[in-house]
Amino acid sequence: MSALRLALWRKPLRPASLPPHDNGTTTTAAATTAVEMRRTLGLFDLLMVGIGGTVGSGVFAIAGLIASRYAGPAATLSWLLAGLGCLLSGLSFMELACLIPSSGSTYAYAYHALGELPALLAGFL
Repeated sequence: MSALRLALWRKPLRPASLPPHDNGTTTTAAATTAVEMRRTLGLFDLLMVGIGGTVGSGVFAIAGLIASRYAGPAATLSWLLAGLGCLLSGLSFMELACLIPSSGSTYAYAYHALGELPALLAGFL
């Protein structure tokens, strides 16, 4: 096998399916009743948790100072364009997560599409 073919080797994509778990100790009544948790976080709460975990607070504290000194009114346009790029990236990852239901995010998606070596590079970069 050539080095290039070995570097681009990939496993075939199989749909994720989990067999039903039965250890023989559950009763029929216990298996059919489901515990449903009450939702307490709304869309705004989850959005703020996501932004806080991803970006941090330093960006928001320093952005006004930098925009007033260097960018001026065009800072609003740059924030909107950056937000559009993040939205498109998020939608792409959402589609990939539905198509390739496995853990690993960028590495898993690049592995299924391009092979081992590009996935390794995408995972580290």
